[in-house]
Amino acid sequence: MSSAKKYRNEIVRRIKVAKDSKGFNTYEKLCIAFNKQYKQEIDNGLVKPLNKDFVFRVLTTETFSLNNLRFAKLCEFLAVETHIQHQPSDISHAALLVDELVKQHPELSQQIDSVIESIANLSKGVSHHEIY
Repeated sequence: MSSAKKYRNEIVRRIKVAKDSKGFNTYEKLCIAFNKQYKQEIDNGLVKPLNKDFVFRVLTTETFSLNNLRFAKLCEFLAVETHIQHQPSDISHAALLVDELVKQHPELSQQIDSVIESIANLSKGVSHHEIY
């Protein structure tokens, strides 16, 4: 299973646990509470209202994109932590893939080094908000 799929599955698991632990036993109750809390942002067009179809798609569709504001607000509303610590095996596997890429395409070495350096610099600039 890819790390992106593992990440998605873990976030969905956390959302389900938070939804149930906060007493939202139906999608409708969750949507009503969310829309009430974010009413001003919804009225100002900053956030789309939550509806049952959206929640269902988040929780059941493997290809649903986790990179949108409404999803982020749902996680915020449920107090779901979206950062997942990388497992050393995931990082080691990624490093091996990069090494293999450089071996197969040595002409890309400088570009790959530049990308890795940029990622390292970005991660240094991130305080308590981590990048997945």
